[in-house]
Amino acid sequence: MTVEQSPDGSRRLGVFYDDDGQRRVEQVVTLDNGQTARIVHRHPDVLSHPYFVEGIDSEICLHQGQFIPSDDTSPDPLDGDVRFMWIPTPHILARGSRATRIEDFDEFGKSPVTTSIWTDKPELSEPSGSFRISDASSRPITEPPSNSARFEFSSRPQEVGSGPVDRIRFLIPNGWDSHDGHYVTSPDNLAYSWPGRLRAVAGDWSVTIDVTKQAGQSEFRKRLKASGGRAITHLGELHRVDGAEFSTAEAQPHLESIRLLLNLIAGRRVNLILPVGSKDEADIWAYWAAPPVDQMANVDSWIDATIACKQISEFLESGLAYCANSANQNVIKYATSYYVSANADVDVEPAIGLAISGLQLLAHHRLVNERNAYATSKAFEESGNTEKQVRELLTDCKINLDIPQHFPYLTQEAAQMPTQTGIGRDGIGAAIYLRNKIIHPTKSLPSNWSMYAWAEASILVRHYFRLSLLNILGYKGQHRSSVSPDRWVGAVEPVPWV
Repeated sequence: MTVEQSPDGSRRLGVFYDDDGQRRVEQVVTLDNGQTARIVHRHPDVLSHPYFVEGIDSEICLHQGQFIPSDDTSPDPLDGDVRFMWIPTPHILARGSRATRIEDFDEFGKSPVTTSIWTDKPELSEPSGSFRISDASSRPITEPPSNSARFEFSSRPQEVGSGPVDRIRFLIPNGWDSHDGHYVTSPDNLAYSWPGRLRAVAGDWSVTIDVTKQAGQSEFRKRLKASGGRAITHLGELHRVDGAEFSTAEAQPHLESIRLLLNLIAGRRVNLILPVGSKDEADIWAYWAAPPVDQMANVDSWIDATIACKQISEFLESGLAYCANSANQNVIKYATSYYVSANADVDVEPAIGLAISGLQLLAHHRLVNERNAYATSKAFEESGNTEKQVRELLTDCKINLDIPQHFPYLTQEAAQMPTQTGIGRDGIGAAIYLRNKIIHPTKSLPSNWSMYAWAEASILVRHYFRLSLLNILGYKGQHRSSVSPDRWVGAVEPVPWV
C-alpha cells in the first residue's frame, strides 16, 4: 500500500493491490463544506514507448554519443546525436563532430559527380557494436566544440538490434479524435485518467492502441490542428495472444496491415513510426525510419468521435483477419493508396478519377478472385466498360446508387447528360461520365460543368469507394456517412449490407 497526501491535506491518494494482483487507486478529497468524496479506479497505465516525446513537432533523440556513417573514410567516429525530425518533412538527421584533420579540408572541397537520380544515404553504426535503445526525453541537444569538424546528414532507414521479441510498440502521430474507449491512467499521476484504449484480436495476434495523455486534452488537439504540425497522439502495441516470442520479420506483415487500416480510418496518411521490440521488458530492437505523415486536417472519414474506439476495434479485427492473406493485403495496399490520394491530396476532378480507378481494382478482386463471377481476368476485362464493372461491385455491396436529393448541382447536371438505354444517370453513372471527360478528353471541356457538380460527384464517388472498402474488409458496424444530410457528431448509421 502506498499513500500520498497533498500539502494542505485536502487530497489523499492510496494505491492498493487486490488479492488477484489488480491495482486499485483510491482518492479521498475533502470538499469545502468539510464532507469527503471517495474516488476509486482500476485503470491500467497508458502504454509507454522509449521514443515518446510530448509536444508539437518535438525532435526525438534516438542516440547520443559516438557513431560511424557507413560512407565515412575516417578512422575516428563522430560524436553527436541522431534525431527523428518533423520539419520540413519527417527525416532522420545525424549530427556529429570530431577533431579536425587535414584530410577534412580536402573532402570539404570535393563534390561527388553522379548521374543517378537517387541519393545513397549512409547507414549508421555504433563503435561498440550496437546502439542502445533508451528514453529519448532524457537526452537534450548538445553543442559540439567550436574548433571541431562538424557533419550533418540524413541517414537511411535501418534496423537497430535484433529479435526475437515478445511485443512491438509503436508511435502514431496525427491520429484521430475519439471520446470513447477504456480508461487509462498516467503512471506519474495516478489520479488522472482519460478514455481512449482500444483492443483488437485477429487470429493469433492482439493489438492495443491508447490515446496519449496530451492528445486526450481537447485544447492540445485544437492547437495541433491549427498549427499544421505533427505530434504523437496514440501509442500502439502488437503481441501474440499467447505471449509467445516472434521474429520481427514475422511481425512485419501485421504492422503493414495496421498501417493500411489506420490510413483507411483517418482518410489520410497515418504511419506507425519508430517501432521498438521488447523481450522480458528489455528493449532490444528498433526500426529507425521516417515515413510521411499528413497534417491533422479535416478530411472525410467514416468514423465518429463518439464511438470511434468501438468502430476502430471492430474494423481492425475484421481487416487484420482479411489482410492475413498476402494477396488480399496487396489489393488493399493499392486501393488504400487510391483512397488516400482521392480523399486528401487532390482537387475534386482528379479525385473522381482516382476513386473510380480504385473501385475498378476492387471490382476485379471481388468479382474474379472472390465471387468467381468471371473465370479469368481477361473475361472480366472483356465483360464491358468501367461503369458496368464498378456497378456490379457496388450492387454486390448493396450500396444505394441514387443521387442524394440534397446534391442539387449533380442532380441538375445528370439530367442533361446523355442517357443510357433510355435510363437517366444515377450517382455512379453521372460520376463516371464526368470522370471520362478528364480521362478521355473530348471537345466538351470539363469546365462546361458546374464546379459544385464536380464537388458533389467527388463526395459521392468517394463515399462509394469508402463503403466498398469497408465491405471487402468485412466491417459490419456503424459508420458516419459523408452523403447523409445529418452531419452532426453522433449521426451514424449501419453499413448497408447488414
